Amino acid sequence: MPTVWTDFTILGATLATGLGIGLLHDCWLILVLGQVPGQGRGQASAVSTNRLWGFWLLALALAWVVLASYAGGQVRAFVFLGFAAGAGLYYLVFSPFVRRAVGGLRRACAGLWRWLLDGTTWLVLLPWRVACWIGRPVIALLTLILGTPARRLLRAIETLIQSAGRLGVWLWDRRPGRRPPQNE
Repeated sequence: MPTVWTDFTILGATLATGLGIGLLHDCWLILVLGQVPGQGRGQASAVSTNRLWGFWLLALALAWVVLASYAGGQVRAFVFLGFAAGAGLYYLVFSPFVRRAVGGLRRACAGLWRWLLDGTTWLVLLPWRVACWIGRPVIALLTLILGTPARRLLRAIETLIQSAGRLGVWLWDRRPGRRPPQNE
């Protein structure tokens, strides 16, 4: 026969589990579904509803572990009240702070990723840009020195360098993480 102390222990564990499920829900919404803090919680699409199955499976597993370890598998009415009270306490007290922090962490990671992609793109496209900057005057000088017989060859090389330069500029303007220019 369980004692009153055991019941309070189970209630405390279910309250803590309710807090954990609330934290898991906020992290799931921001990190997996991509909801920005401050958006309404009631806005769900079919895709986000399908992705919530993963959250509910994790929440169910967490609740099962708590029930199996603290309550010996016995389900009582106050267990459900503890889960609900813990989740409600989390949403009333902790949710605004956690959503802001996790959203800021997500934005910081996205900014870091964008910065890394920009740096990598710059390193890849830098040789092409240098070839465009240097190649044009060099080809003009060689055309003057070599005269008419080599002009066709040098024009073909110039056309290739210009095409590569245009390709490089086109790729640079469409690199990942770059925002499209705003029309004025």
